[in-house]
Amino acid sequence: MVVTVETDSCTNTQKFAQEIGGCIEMGVILAISGPLGAGKTAFVKGLARGIEVPDSFLVTSPTFTIVNEYPGRLSLYHMDLYRIEDFAELEDFGWHDMLGNDAVVAIEWADKFSPDFYGDALFMSIEPTGDDARRFCFTAVGDNETTLLKKILSFKNNFEPK
Repeated sequence: MVVTVETDSCTNTQKFAQEIGGCIEMGVILAISGPLGAGKTAFVKGLARGIEVPDSFLVTSPTFTIVNEYPGRLSLYHMDLYRIEDFAELEDFGWHDMLGNDAVVAIEWADKFSPDFYGDALFMSIEPTGDDARRFCFTAVGDNETTLLKKILSFKNNFEPK
């Protein structure tokens, strides 16, 4: 099943992501792809608020740090694979330590690796469709991810342009 959602502003994108964060469960990998400037980090900012990351934490792109960790209702690991060339580099950043605990892992530039690499994950692509308008396409692999996808389907109309 593919779920497509369109938003018309950065504000609505972040509100939509916040709604996802409010119902996401531990252990979910969110594999995000999209061109430079598509809004991957803006989406993760909203996701972080839904996971109840305190406002005192500035959610920023981890392009140079590779991984940022944020505390909240669940821990959030925000990864950026833009500068990663191979799997061995991920091991240096504790990839396996992030998986399988009480965390959510949001990965920007996830399309640098095959979907099989991630196993169970919610795959999301972002496509700019206007200045601030975006189209999100979601597919899920795994039980928790499919449950989350069904929840997204149930509230997506709240964020789409009328």
